[in-house]
Amino acid sequence: MKFKELSLTPDSWLTEVLKLPSYKVSAQSIGDYQDWKGQAALGSDYFVTIKTNVEEVTEIDNLVNQLIFIQKMNQYSWSAKPHHVAKDGYSARFFVGEDIDKILEIGSRAFGLSRFHRDKRFSHKVAEGIKSRWLLSNLTMRENCDTLILVNTREEVVGFSSILSYPDRLMIDLISVSPKFRGQGLGKLLVHHSQELSYEKNLPLIVGTQSENIANALYRNMGFKFVDSQNVWHDIKQGST
Repeated sequence: MKFKELSLTPDSWLTEVLKLPSYKVSAQSIGDYQDWKGQAALGSDYFVTIKTNVEEVTEIDNLVNQLIFIQKMNQYSWSAKPHHVAKDGYSARFFVGEDIDKILEIGSRAFGLSRFHRDKRFSHKVAEGIKSRWLLSNLTMRENCDTLILVNTREEVVGFSSILSYPDRLMIDLISVSPKFRGQGLGKLLVHHSQELSYEKNLPLIVGTQSENIANALYRNMGFKFVDSQNVWHDIKQGST
């Protein structure tokens, strides 16, 4: 029987953090992934992030211990001229080196429902370590990442948005506002500045968010169009796992 060939992409920063060969792959269904995995040389230990188009019952969690459903993600796209959005006392700029600690502090109090926190096979400490490394990688290692920060009149960093640049699109990778400044419309302001950057570069702006996240309403209200949903799975094999 001929199986559909899937494209396996190394996830180098996760490999470094987990000390485990890490990959990502997309498939139409989890069945396609399992068929393909049977002939793929993943090795004795691995961590694979799988995205599937078909939504499937999660009872498969009980059938294959190392393969579990994590979350459903909605993807949105925006490509237009941004409406003017401003808020007195706040402005945006690209981060500089001395902003890193403050960005990491804001990030440490956000993203508590990341896919790594949702996977109970990772301890809270490990999930937090992955989150911190993700942020630091965006700020110091990823050449295609620009991070906008929002500051108040006292030059305090109150929020940030990390934006990945690709030849055909920009993507909001991480976005967060400091807890003590939430509820003031600053998330909307950060998205607006991301839209301005997208407009300047003449590239569509893409964002993904968990299907149950309240941010879905924010993106829709700011003119983002729903593209599709994908289901995220984790396949882990390590030692006796």
